[in-house]
Amino acid sequence: MEKKRGLGWLAPTPRLIVFVVLSILVTFSGSWWTVLLSLAVAVTLLILGGEYPKAALFGAGSALLLTFAGHALTAESPEAVSFWIFQVSPESLEKGLRLGLRLFSMILPAIAFIAVTSLHELLQAFIGLRLPPAGVMYITIVLRYVDILWYDIQVSMKAMAVRGVNWEGGVLDKIPAFRRLMLPLIFRILEHIDGQTLAIDNRGGVKALQNTPEIPADQPAVAMEDVHVVYNLDRDPELEKALTDLDLTIQQGESLVLMGKIGAGKSSLLLLCTGLIPKSVGHMKGSVKVFGRETKQTGFSELGRLARIVFPSAVQGLVGLTVRGELEFSLRSSPLEGEDAERAMVEALEIVGLDESFLERQTLNLSGGEMQRVALASAIVAKPALLALDDVTVQLDPVGKEEVVAALQSMEGGQITTVMTDPYVELLEEVGDHFLSLEEGRAAGWEEHLTVENIDRASMRVPQMMRLGQALDLPLSSGLEEAEIALASREIRPVSAPAAGGDGSEQGIVIETRGLKYTYPDGPQALKGVDAAFHQGEFTAVLGSNGSGKSTLALALAGALKPGEGEILIDGEEYQPLKHRGMVGYVFQEPVNQIVTMKVWDELAFGPQQLGWEKARVEEAVAREIARFDLDPEATPLHLPPADARKLAVAATLTMNPRMVILDESTNNLDEEEIERLMDRMQQLKAGGTSVLLITHDVEVACLFSDRMVVMSGGEIILDGSPREVMTEERKLQRCDVTPPPVVRLSRILAPGDPPALTVAEMAERLR
Repeated sequence: MEKKRGLGWLAPTPRLIVFVVLSILVTFSGSWWTVLLSLAVAVTLLILGGEYPKAALFGAGSALLLTFAGHALTAESPEAVSFWIFQVSPESLEKGLRLGLRLFSMILPAIAFIAVTSLHELLQAFIGLRLPPAGVMYITIVLRYVDILWYDIQVSMKAMAVRGVNWEGGVLDKIPAFRRLMLPLIFRILEHIDGQTLAIDNRGGVKALQNTPEIPADQPAVAMEDVHVVYNLDRDPELEKALTDLDLTIQQGESLVLMGKIGAGKSSLLLLCTGLIPKSVGHMKGSVKVFGRETKQTGFSELGRLARIVFPSAVQGLVGLTVRGELEFSLRSSPLEGEDAERAMVEALEIVGLDESFLERQTLNLSGGEMQRVALASAIVAKPALLALDDVTVQLDPVGKEEVVAALQSMEGGQITTVMTDPYVELLEEVGDHFLSLEEGRAAGWEEHLTVENIDRASMRVPQMMRLGQALDLPLSSGLEEAEIALASREIRPVSAPAAGGDGSEQGIVIETRGLKYTYPDGPQALKGVDAAFHQGEFTAVLGSNGSGKSTLALALAGALKPGEGEILIDGEEYQPLKHRGMVGYVFQEPVNQIVTMKVWDELAFGPQQLGWEKARVEEAVAREIARFDLDPEATPLHLPPADARKLAVAATLTMNPRMVILDESTNNLDEEEIERLMDRMQQLKAGGTSVLLITHDVEVACLFSDRMVVMSGGEIILDGSPREVMTEERKLQRCDVTPPPVVRLSRILAPGDPPALTVAEMAERLR
């Protein structure tokens, strides 16, 4: 990290004190010599710091000019000279200049201070003032809101750059884009604030409980009786119920898995288990007791010590500005202090696959998967009696999923109760004691084992070995070892089919990178000289561990990030923002991040309008995507269900007719039916000559649909080839935290000398 200069030489607390004292002295300066001295000190601090934020300096200069004009042109002296509506005198000119310079001198130290002080350092500065814990807590919350606001603005600017907004242009080019963004940005910020409030309540609220609550051994972990949940009382409660007629008992030490389609009520049930419904969100009828305590009558501080939930969106689920701050927040009511607390934080990070070096990293500078790991560590370090997990593995790489399994198994055995939902069936099967199916907010079945039928009913993916057993008429479970034993004596025919999806590499190169490098501010080097070429009509899957550089590469290809070194070529020409905008479309991990309007029709039209298309052509493109994705043009994008928001994000990208479409983890939070529909649409695009780039941790989907695989690690491309070629490189894949699907591993075991089967259908055909 670059060494700071100017005020940055001082530790955060002395830096804050110097800034405050200097600001007070400048405020009371009145004579010319004090004003000039203050100005000299302020300019010196700014120069020593070496940071010159253009917007801030422009604001300071504007304040100087307006103050000068306001006093210089409004003289009241009889000797004043009149022109038009103004009065000017030597005294007014002197007064205006002196007051303008004084205000300028007051603003410059603030600029010099802020330019070398990050938000987490500002928090450290206040902590150093020995404020009471509640004061530090409130300052943390405020700074977190500021952090998220800046994060939202940055993400929105990237989203608009991908959709054709020219941020390289002048102020007049940017004003229309910012004007359109203001309203959706406000709604997103309000949503973030709601999410942060929920996250703080989940950790026990602002006031921490000092004593660990006793847990009666004779009470169940959760007991629900005749529970009904509704979120919006302004609508018909009977139509808007999230849960209905729910009776449920979860014993201490039990691991319960919730299953059901999107919207079945799984997340609502998890919020009930932690008391967040109805104390923080939603409305409830009936009784919910957590370890014998009625949640309606129990405070956040006590509930936060008993039960914790990990949300699917880590951006909203985290509270700390840094990883250390997040884990310390979770340890507020713990008896651990000093070295013991430090050791507990490091151990929690190691459980989720991170190390001590992450403690000082800023949470919003982490990748999505890294943020999710930190959120898990934050819950684990608190040692709750009940842990609720809401689809927490969707952003994790395969090794991360295995680490979650290991973490849960280490916490079970009567020590902790877990309630969870997850699309990764293999994880659920390993950790679940019972399986509760939900359908339209009602309990629809209680099972002790996963079956093909209840997995299908929940629109989840049936494990490959189960499907292979069905195809071969064998009673196989999801375990690879069982399949290996059952099929050991069978002859396996050599592979005869081509790699799934064909090969588009014979087509011309659409986009190419040469020596691409990128380093995030106050963060790691995300790209280290990447060379890659992507062809027309080619479906490429990009795999790799969390933080390997996948999303950074995609954002650079789409023009949303300007590389520090290297070049990007489109059709052989160096990338030019005005000429090539819209040629590479990018669909964000979180669909809400790219929403820039308040109506579906406007969202679809936004990109083509930025490209300067004629009205008729814009309307034709919008109508095409509305029909393709079955969208309501009058709906509000920010109010759409997750699956529909994902469809809108893809459709809004396709209205620009891009040469390449990049999907960044776009299968996250979709059930199997939605994933199949999305991939079918991508296959149609590919058949029409559009290049598709899928960033994913879902290696099974990559094997099924891609022509080519690119595997990244540490900002570099480690493997690049056909899926069949890449899947044979077991050691390199392991190094990149990529685990081949079970059918590939089984194929390698049964026929180690042959190219591996990539799909269940192919494996079944070779075994018949």
